[in-house]
Amino acid sequence: MKRLFFLACTLSLAMMLAACGGNDESEESPEGIEQEQTFELSEDEKVNDDEIVVNVNGSDVTGDRYNLAYLQTKAQLFQYGQDTSDKDSVKDLALDALVEQELLEQDAQEKGVEVSEEEIESEFETIKSEDEDRFKDFLDEYHFTEESFKLQLSFAMLYDKYIETEFPDIEVTEEELEETYNELKEQNEELADLEEIEDLLRTELTQQKEAEKMQERIEDLKGKADIEKKI
Repeated sequence: MKRLFFLACTLSLAMMLAACGGNDESEESPEGIEQEQTFELSEDEKVNDDEIVVNVNGSDVTGDRYNLAYLQTKAQLFQYGQDTSDKDSVKDLALDALVEQELLEQDAQEKGVEVSEEEIESEFETIKSEDEDRFKDFLDEYHFTEESFKLQLSFAMLYDKYIETEFPDIEVTEEELEETYNELKEQNEELADLEEIEDLLRTELTQQKEAEKMQERIEDLKGKADIEKKI
């Protein structure tokens, strides 16, 4: 199934925070030696904040947004153990992510889908207050500031609201649920009973359907868009 990888880069922040919460501050190798996990971001990977990096349907997207998309893309690759040394590859992924984000924001604005500053601030304070020390460690590890985190959070919230508005009738049938469970059970005989994991499985299947719908929408928007990359 084709997934929204590039948009997932933007939406992974909450998941990354959860991962921070579920792990110790350091990881141990099989020999018991502690290893620090981090990645670098050099100055030559950035562009000037006011430099135009891409034009989407007549709207210029500047370097400040590109730098944030690049950072998020590299953080996502790092999190999943992917190679982050190929700067050209990371740049291409970041530009694609930025184009998809801009297209979705333009379509959301046209359809009247928006998230208020009050909603963003409230969600930000909720996340931050859950564990301020761990939140700060997360920002440091992934080279985020509070403001850049808040910008990414605002898009994640817009994405969720867009799905709620545009695809309100997505549902998972009992047949789909049982079929998926049986497939998983064949792969793992120790899988818990369906009743125990039904809610989690339903959520996963719902998110898959949402991703498919969003991918179709993004591809449709791309097909109609005028996109000119400048870097």
